[in-house]
Amino acid sequence: MITMLRLAAILTVTVLLSWASSEASNVVSPLNPPCFQIGQANGCDVTITINAAGIASLSLTGQPAYDGAEDALVGVINNSAVTINSLALTGSDIFGFDGDGAFTGLASQACIAGGANTFGCGPGPNGPSGYEGPLTHFVVTNINSGTVFFDGGGIAPGGTSQFSLEEAPTTAINVIVNPSVPSPSSGVLFLLGSGVVSLSAALRRRRHGADQI
Repeated sequence: MITMLRLAAILTVTVLLSWASSEASNVVSPLNPPCFQIGQANGCDVTITINAAGIASLSLTGQPAYDGAEDALVGVINNSAVTINSLALTGSDIFGFDGDGAFTGLASQACIAGGANTFGCGPGPNGPSGYEGPLTHFVVTNINSGTVFFDGGGIAPGGTSQFSLEEAPTTAINVIVNPSVPSPSSGVLFLLGSGVVSLSAALRRRRHGADQI
């Protein structure tokens, strides 16, 4: 009976320790937010920041690859005044997914390619690849380029998101903003259209003046 009680106690402690370890991967890193602590990375190893002008810039935090090899845990911080619905990403083999996405599930060990799984895998899966972070999905053009979409209404001003990639991206472009906010391309087209109308009117006035001479 005592042996059975001891065995039950050991199993309970083991389960609790396992649960605590996996739960750690659902905690935002205090060192490198807004990413969770996942695998061997204490938060983001790549951060994409959208500034007040809506321009995206990338920075490396110095954290190791979460999978112990080359995969990147990417955080996005929106410091602009508009909602960010998507980012176009490019980089060598960033979408060449090989099955060790950061968000394979808290109970999974699949996010590690080699070495210790210090923090556990992230919550998920949130999509078919396991690389999608919470409320994100990818539209892949090829292994070197694609777009990450932010579901649930996008990233609001002051908001954040996170996802993982096979390699660190080299460029990120804010391609879709809140539809209620005119995009630069719309403004350019409007000005271009106005210029065409003004030019046509000027040419008509010039021809009319020439006819009267």
